[in-house]
Amino acid sequence: MTREPERDTDIAHQPEQRAYRECGKCRKPDAKLKCACLATHYCDTQCQREDMTEHRQKYTYVALKDINFIQSQLQQHQATHGQFTIEVAKQELLLNETHVKLADLLRTSKRGTNLEESEYHYRQALQEGARLESLIFLKERPLLLYNLRTVQVAAHLGLGSLYRDQYSKQKAIEQLTKAYDLTQELISIEDSPDQQERLGIILTTHGEIVTLDATLEETHSALDKQQRAVATFRQQEQSIKGPSRESTLRKLMEALISMADTQEKLECYPESQEAMRESQVIGERAQFENNNSPLQLHHQHKRNDGCQERAG
Repeated sequence: MTREPERDTDIAHQPEQRAYRECGKCRKPDAKLKCACLATHYCDTQCQREDMTEHRQKYTYVALKDINFIQSQLQQHQATHGQFTIEVAKQELLLNETHVKLADLLRTSKRGTNLEESEYHYRQALQEGARLESLIFLKERPLLLYNLRTVQVAAHLGLGSLYRDQYSKQKAIEQLTKAYDLTQELISIEDSPDQQERLGIILTTHGEIVTLDATLEETHSALDKQQRAVATFRQQEQSIKGPSRESTLRKLMEALISMADTQEKLECYPESQEAMRESQVIGERAQFENNNSPLQLHHQHKRNDGCQERAG
């Protein structure tokens, strides 16, 4: 009987699973909404929005320190051992992931004043990823390679979004096409809600870019991508529960609005109006579910109790 090879489950960049998590904003326990940085949790999207400015500043500093620390560790290992081990591979993947997270923060903060530095960190992740990808050591470890591909998708998607914001249509399309192809490859290996969500974001963003100065054929192509994004988020909306559900609903709402704009350009007015109506319903549902989540109701009761005590 053949024994299956052991899988590398202890990946360095996977967050530690804990039963107790404190909200990054209000400090209440059992926060279930995980920030994209993987280092902070929140009660709900309201706490996350209120903490966003301070969190970005703090995490930008932390990410830079992490990059310098990991690079120092890798240099020290190279000087001492001079060989590529599984621990080195995990550290290299963690370094790449941190480059992407920092690039995302720089791209979305200070109204686009950090785009050049953001592009640098995306490029660093892709450059180092290409070097790792060529190593036989990594090719023989499918789980490490899968994680590397996931980081590469995030870097290509980030660059595509950055070039979209700069109205560099062809450069954006090139990056988003690479992100799409890699995501399809990952889904064929192991499908997951995270991969489906990323696929929906890629299709929505790609569709928005294609419509810039588009021919009729390109506009139809954009609409096809946006319709697929809407279908992806609709499917997710039916299966996802908990704090991340509101985020999925908002992504579905954005995909519907993007699709409605394209339908209007194609003079499909009834379809466009229907998509806008659905987006409004979805937006209201997201707001209602957020306001009526157990944590929000708990916070509201605490605030009401406090008001009654002060009034008394």
